[in-house]
Amino acid sequence: MRPAAKPMLTARTEIGGIELLERIAEEARRLCKEANASEPFYMPDWSEAYIRAFNPKGKLVLFTVWEGERLRAYLPLILTSGLVSGLPVRKLTSCASQFACRFDLVCCTGDERREVLPTIWREIGLLRKWDVLELLYVKEGSAIDELLQLASIDGHSVARKLAWRALYTTFQKQSDGTEPWLVHAQRKFRANLRRTRKELDDLGSVSFQHRSSADPEALARFFQLEASGWKGREGTAIACDPARRLFFELVATAASRDGYFSLDFLELNGKPIAGHFSLVWNGRYQLLKAAYDESYSRFGPGHLIVLEALRKLGPSGLCELDFIASPKWDETRWASEERDHYTWFAFSKTPYGGILHLMRISGRSAIKSLLRGFTKKHPPANSN
Repeated sequence: MRPAAKPMLTARTEIGGIELLERIAEEARRLCKEANASEPFYMPDWSEAYIRAFNPKGKLVLFTVWEGERLRAYLPLILTSGLVSGLPVRKLTSCASQFACRFDLVCCTGDERREVLPTIWREIGLLRKWDVLELLYVKEGSAIDELLQLASIDGHSVARKLAWRALYTTFQKQSDGTEPWLVHAQRKFRANLRRTRKELDDLGSVSFQHRSSADPEALARFFQLEASGWKGREGTAIACDPARRLFFELVATAASRDGYFSLDFLELNGKPIAGHFSLVWNGRYQLLKAAYDESYSRFGPGHLIVLEALRKLGPSGLCELDFIASPKWDETRWASEERDHYTWFAFSKTPYGGILHLMRISGRSAIKSLLRGFTKKHPPANSN
């Protein structure tokens, strides 16, 4: 008997609202697991949370590739308008917020991928509604890297800009019994951790509380703790913005449902003095938001909770601590390896697209080059 013919790939472009993502959510989650997506942020729940919280009236453009009824790739983008170097543009941009920090096209693996990626790029190229494709929060080595290479081959002007480098460190079991997350830490820092923990113990009962469910009361405690310090005073805390709070509540619920949520507290006599809103994904402890009680800052509660979290979750198979966002000085105590994150640009193959590329990319590069040359020839008077 002749084997059944393999279904052909079909590409779809749909423009609408959040209902488009809701319709494919189950298939999209299945594809993420099948493709072993390296980040939880690529699950459809994160794009849904972004739309509900920050852009409920936004125009979603959902690109998908199907093999029969099986989803093989999906890319949710937002169609918006704005300015590039003072010129009006229609942009397709990442369906993600700064709080997710990472965004990608989710695509199947193996030999099939080589056919699926060009299929989805052709679908994007055929859409005549955009002047600039601006993809933010793209980690080095993502599928979008491959997608934009295809755009370049197709004749589009393409560029990328380094956005930030996130710190991380990997763990390996040590034969001498040293805690793997402290192997690369300086001796002085390890001693300081022991000293401050002892001083904190002298004040009363110190405990570490871990939750893997999106308990509303526990979430409220974390939001309150974060808002108690400088973030609250500057208005950047989650609790200061209803949209921001809704986003974190939605992703906590989704992560809790799928088993990768981690809400952690370091408590003194039952009172939280440090907290983490984190994810545990494929053996990685990913710190999304941290908070601490500034009245206990001399004890370094932010460092102590990192240590306690790794001690608690490490035995379950943790192999990495990932700080996700732009590095802060205190994170260098724990990690020194870096992951590059980029903003990718692709410009339409129209005369206007060429002008935008010249203004946004080529023009800026030329100006920077001229300024560097001028500075070399005319150094500042106090340069010596």
